Amino acid sequence: MPIKKLTETEQTAPTDREVDAQIEKLSRDPLMQGELRVPLLRFLIGLKRDGRFSGQQRATSGKDVLEEFYDEIGVTALEDARKKLAGALAAALKRFYAADGPGANDRVIITIWTGKGHAYEPLSEYRSESLNQFSPEAPLSAANRRGITIAPKWESDLVKDTMREAGLGSELRVQTTYFLNTGRMIETFSIALSNGANVRVLLTDPDSPLLRARFRLRRDGQNVDNIKHLIRSQLHDLHLLKENNPGAELGASIEFKVTDIMPFGFFVQGKSEKDGDWMRIGLMPATVTYMDGPMISLTPDVTELWKVLENTWRQTWAFPRDPLQGHDA
Repeated sequence: MPIKKLTETEQTAPTDREVDAQIEKLSRDPLMQGELRVPLLRFLIGLKRDGRFSGQQRATSGKDVLEEFYDEIGVTALEDARKKLAGALAAALKRFYAADGPGANDRVIITIWTGKGHAYEPLSEYRSESLNQFSPEAPLSAANRRGITIAPKWESDLVKDTMREAGLGSELRVQTTYFLNTGRMIETFSIALSNGANVRVLLTDPDSPLLRARFRLRRDGQNVDNIKHLIRSQLHDLHLLKENNPGAELGASIEFKVTDIMPFGFFVQGKSEKDGDWMRIGLMPATVTYMDGPMISLTPDVTELWKVLENTWRQTWAFPRDPLQGHDA
């Protein structure tokens, strides 16, 4: 059915009544008939309305949220079973709103923000007319005819899984200031190398003034000196991975550099048998981490933009630091 395009004077997010009506529809669908899926969704929406996913009342973790839910309904369950329920709910919503799902044409879309640090926050939005598909977990496929999808926040698990599917002989490219989770990223690179992919990494030069500029307006307790130390530590970890390359027999390689060129976001580009060529970009607002900014997913269908970003990577990789500052190009 046609989707109404909102004007600036109209409601830009679903009302509580619209969300409740969408939940009622979801509750009648077979995808949501798993035990406790709908009750958990209603509980998460209730927390959202009570401000529990922002400000001083923000839920500390998904574990705490699930513990509170099970306490409220008076049911005992192991932690693994609780996580399984949350994962099943997120997966059911994803399938419901997929291009071939029962909610493919629904105007109001509800998703669950999974991944470390997100505490299963529910997201409710209008379907975008221009993008045709809102879901933060929207697949990179022909279903997205314009070749670009914008999600309201970064999807850690989705990006991790896509990176780990990098195929034999492909090039996995990453540029960021530093990695928020060193162990997770090294593990991801190890898996990509084991697949036979070539990994290329650009991190911000810890001695560059850019580092102070990136964190000057941040209010999340980040200390620039600590970040400098962390970047150097991550470079060391990358060096160790290069020395112990799990994909060496397949011809896979890993290279890394530091750069004094301003990153526009967390940039990752790769290719897999499942998704073909893809890019994902987590934009970096000055006041928060890229995890709290929008995520853009691209395929080569957006030809001109794809060329701009690919050329940006090539130029940055070739000339990572300013020779006028005494650095080799």
